[in-house]
Amino acid sequence: MAENLSITQLRTFLWVATLASFNKTAEKMNTTQPAISSRIAKLEEVLGARLFDRDTGNIQITPAGEALRPYAENIIATAEQLPVIVQGDVSSSGRIQMGITEYAVATWFPEFWESLSTVFPNVQIQLHVDASRNLQIGLEKKSLDVAFLMGPVQDHRINNLDFATYKQSWVAAPSTGLRNDLPYNLVDLKKYPLITGAKLSQQYLEVSGHLKKNRLDQLTLFPCNSFVATMELAKQGVGIGILPEHYTDQEVAKGSLIRLTCDWTPAPLIFTGSYTDGPNSELTKKLINFAKSLI
Repeated sequence: MAENLSITQLRTFLWVATLASFNKTAEKMNTTQPAISSRIAKLEEVLGARLFDRDTGNIQITPAGEALRPYAENIIATAEQLPVIVQGDVSSSGRIQMGITEYAVATWFPEFWESLSTVFPNVQIQLHVDASRNLQIGLEKKSLDVAFLMGPVQDHRINNLDFATYKQSWVAAPSTGLRNDLPYNLVDLKKYPLITGAKLSQQYLEVSGHLKKNRLDQLTLFPCNSFVATMELAKQGVGIGILPEHYTDQEVAKGSLIRLTCDWTPAPLIFTGSYTDGPNSELTKKLINFAKSLI
């Protein structure tokens, strides 16, 4: 029944999830409360899941609704970009200083770059590839207009748009003798160093903080400033790497890496499209939304 799902239903779902009210959603969407209720009921029927609890008099999103939310946001963002994708945006012009991480280079950025001249023919991009911390400094100093980085940036002068969230996992080479069908405690891995992001990176700080909090002094950390290098070191059996699952899918499929089931794994990496206010801010928002439609 997925063919009966509509953009209007998803947009209604997101407003109800945000406002926690059918009445307020009806006002926001310039319709009636029964129409909002009908849309949500139809969406729940199509998906076969209850998205909101209404029994207590308050509207509360269910776990199924929370699971749907990021996908609904992506679908709406993509739908809004379709006219731009198909027709191009000839009205936008300017020179943008854009920062990206190496993870963007290895994932969504090639398609973005290939499409750029067609979708935004009058926009020039000056590209800067660097670590998230350095990109944040570039935003703060206004040497960058926009950056795709691990965020959000905690600075009131900088705007953050949700971009992507990537689940992480521990990976190891088959040569280590570790197996993907057994559960491990981190202490079971003490024979090998844990390879994380660079010092002061979100990833490194979270892992080192967990080890300190739980007094796991017997574990060694290898900070590494490159996902590429982390993956290569893990493939060579030098250590156990922590990497976004999406990034290691191909190596896992080939058998050169295995994913480990551990008692603790760092939280998903949150990437934002962060930008500064200024003459180019409307254009940067368009670029962020277009890039989001590609992931």
